[in-house]
Amino acid sequence: MADKKQDLSLVSYTMGILSIVIALVGQAGIGGIILGIIGLRLNKDKKNSLYQRNKKLNIAGIIIGSIILLFSIILYIYAVMTNPELLI
Repeated sequence: MADKKQDLSLVSYTMGILSIVIALVGQAGIGGIILGIIGLRLNKDKKNSLYQRNKKLNIAGIIIGSIILLFSIILYIYAVMTNPELLI
């Protein structure tokens, strides 16, 4: 049976992958940001073989989610400015 540190590393790795997928297909990238942060927090004190890969995946999920969230906000502002009836 794997030890607790290895289990948390695998969870962090999975969170990194999910953060990227959810950021790309999720609602405004918020899910990718949240899962990326959770994955980084789970992987914070680990220095095992999956550490660098986990960190890169989690950071990629946060970055992609942030870009998509920013793009969604800009698109929403543009839509409201061109058609103010959307606020109602």
